[in-house]
Parts: sequence; structure tokens; C-alpha cells
Amino acid sequence: MASPARAGTETNREIAQIRARWYLTQGDRSLAEGVLRDHLQEDPEDQSALMLMGLILMEGAKLRDSTQYFRRASLVSTGEARVIALYNLADAYARAGAVNDSVETLKSASLGGTTREAIDPVIRDWLLGIASDVRSGQPLPPYERPQ
Repeated sequence: MASPARAGTETNREIAQIRARWYLTQGDRSLAEGVLRDHLQEDPEDQSALMLMGLILMEGAKLRDSTQYFRRASLVSTGEARVIALYNLADAYARAGAVNDSVETLKSASLGGTTREAIDPVIRDWLLGIASDVRSGQPLPPYERPQ
């Protein structure tokens, strides 16, 4: 059973996500950003909130800001969640025209990121394939776990 403090943290994380997503469905990106910024000041290691904030900013063409959130998400994540954070970071770099940064980030993800965790060879090969086709200003294809 989770400790009361842990349960409270999980509940707060869920509430922040629900509120931010609701504002997004209402078309209010700035209120969604505000909810996540406030939440992340209290809980700076909430990997899901970091990812959502990065995605909101990237879709709003705030690419430099989005890279900060994806980078932070990659530092607090493990396993495939870390790979996805790095993939999103590479996507933001590609959209911003920073092809070299995008390719290097994809290569890092293919190695398991900064921790050099073991990575599924199929995912590794897929990431390296994406890295060979990065185009300046173009988004990467959506992340889909290769089979």
C-alpha cells in the first residue's frame, strides 16, 4: 500500500493533468500551461506533466521552451519513458531546424539515453532509421513503439 504522502503526490499529479487536459479541450492553451507551470513548481519531477507541457509548447511553436521540458522529463524518466522524452526532444529540435541536435538526441535515445540503459534492439534500430531521415523544420513521425 502506498504511503499517504505518496498517494497525495499521485493524486495531485492526476488532478493537474486532468485540469490541463480539460483546458486544452476548451481551446485554452494558456490556462493549461499555467496549471502545469504551477504544478511543476511544487512537483518538478512529475515526468508526465513535464512531457505534457513540452507537447503543449511544441504544438504552440514555442520550440525552445519545449526542449527544456523534454530535457527535464528525460532526466527524471527511465526505460521507454526516457526514450520517448528524448524522441520528443529530437522532434522539437528538428522542427526548430537544429538537425544536428535532433540526430544526436536520437542517437543518444538509441543507446538508452544518458544512463545507457539496455534498450530493445527493434526500438534502437527504428530510432537510428529516423535519425538518418531528419529534415530541417519538419516534424518527426509520431512515436509508435515498433513491433
